[in-house]
Amino acid sequence: MSLENQILAELDNHPEGFPVSGRYLAQKLSSTYDDVLTAVRKLETSSRFDDRYTVITTNQRDDRSDYPKEFYVHLTKDKPRDPNP
Repeated sequence: MSLENQILAELDNHPEGFPVSGRYLAQKLSSTYDDVLTAVRKLETSSRFDDRYTVITTNQRDDRSDYPKEFYVHLTKDKPRDPNP
């Protein structure tokens, strides 16, 4: 199972909207923090067009060039709003 699918499976174990720490995911999935962050960013990008999941990452800063010390992920079943209605 890919790391992205493992992350989604772990997030499914929590209530919708429950923030899960990136460090927790890395420990739980026996992966590195860097690998989890990369996988979550891929999920965040790809799930913007998915009807089932939207994965949200909350960093200390919005600037993706600034490596976050911690991040949190949660799932929502709500479809993202179109920024250009």
